[in-house]
Amino acid sequence: MGTTDSDMEYGKHIGFFENMGLLTGDGKRDAYFYNQAQEMHCLSVMQAIGDLQTDILILGQKIGLEEAYHQLVFGAARRSKILWTAFRQLYRLISPDRTSPLPLDDVFEAARALNDIYIHLRGMQDNYAWALLYLFGGDASKQLNQGDVSLFSKKFTNVQPIAEFVDIVKPFSDWNTELKAMRDPVAHRIPLSVPPAILDEADQKKYAEVNELYNAAQSRFFVLCREPVERSEIDAASAEVESFHEQLQGIGKFAPVIVHDPKEGGTNIYPTVPQDIGMIVKLARLLNSRIESKVTT
Repeated sequence: MGTTDSDMEYGKHIGFFENMGLLTGDGKRDAYFYNQAQEMHCLSVMQAIGDLQTDILILGQKIGLEEAYHQLVFGAARRSKILWTAFRQLYRLISPDRTSPLPLDDVFEAARALNDIYIHLRGMQDNYAWALLYLFGGDASKQLNQGDVSLFSKKFTNVQPIAEFVDIVKPFSDWNTELKAMRDPVAHRIPLSVPPAILDEADQKKYAEVNELYNAAQSRFFVLCREPVERSEIDAASAEVESFHEQLQGIGKFAPVIVHDPKEGGTNIYPTVPQDIGMIVKLARLLNSRIESKVTT
C-alpha cells in the first residue's frame, strides 16, 4: 500500500503519541517518542519518493511530445531516484536518535547527501516547469526568457493554459520561498554541511588537551620518519597519532543539524529534510494527475 500525503507530514506521526497521552512536556522523557515519530516520518517519505519514480515513468509513457517526455523521464524521474538514494544515505549516517560524534569521513558523505537532496529537489521543480512549457505553453511561451521558466514565476504561470496549474502550485509558494532562502545550496553558492559534534565548555577543554597531545605525536612521527630508526618505532608513532585522532573525533555530542550560512544558526535535519522531500512528492503527485488528465482527454 502506498503512502498518503498525510503520511509525509511529521505532525501526523508525533500527533499519534500526543493523542495517546504519552508526551509529558519533559524533553528527556519524551525524547524516545519524538525519535520514534521522526523514524516513522522518514520511512514514510522514503517509500513515497521511491514510488514517485515509477509514477513519473508511467506518466511519461502517455506523453507523446518528445521534449516533455525527456523532462519527465530523464529529468524528474532520474532526480527522484537520486533523492531516494541520497535520503537513504543520510538516514543511514544520521539516524534521528544519533548522539555520538560523526566521524569526519561521514561528515563529508552526509554533506554530499544533503546537497544532492536539495540540488535535485530544486531541479525536479524545473523539470516539471519545462515539461508544462513544452506540453501547454504554445505560442505565448515564446515571450518567456529561459530564466522565467519556473513553477513559481508569475510570468510563467500567467501563460495560458499553464495558468490552469496555478491552483496546484500556489499552496506550495511559501514553502518554496523558505526553501530557496534557507536550504538551497545553488542559490546561496554555499554548500550545506553537518557539524561533526557540538562541544560544551568541558568538551572544549578536553579537545584542547587532546589536540595538544595529537600535535606532539605528529611531530614525533615526522621526526622519526627522517631518522634511521627501526620500522617498529615508526609504526608505534603512527599508531599513537591515530589513537589521538580517534579520541578527538569522539569528543562532544552530535546534534542533527544543517549548517549553511556561517552567520546563521543551524536547521534541524529532522523533521525538516523529510518534510521537504514530502513536499516535492505531494507537488509532483498533483502535477502528474493534472498532466495525465489533460493529455489523455
